[in-house]
Amino acid sequence: MPRTAKDLEDWNNAVVFGRMLKSHRTRMKKMCKQMSFEMGVSVKALYDWESGKSHPPLSRQIELAKYFGRSLSTLYADFERLRNADRVMRNQHIGEENT
Repeated sequence: MPRTAKDLEDWNNAVVFGRMLKSHRTRMKKMCKQMSFEMGVSVKALYDWESGKSHPPLSRQIELAKYFGRSLSTLYADFERLRNADRVMRNQHIGEENT
């Protein structure tokens, strides 16, 4: 469990990045096993990335962007959009709890 605000932010970023990866994979109609084989990573590694348990290193992020037919900057922009939407939803939820 995250212990500091930075730990919580890092954990949340990993979860959001993972949701983005899974979203791109499912849009391509790829199963986890198929994508992991095509990328040369274990199914567990891909699952861990998608679930937010771990975060792919930069070299793998570049490969993921290519796999999805995107530039790394576009992949990061996708992540930022999803992260911002997640923040808005969390803030709305917190606001509802305080009313």
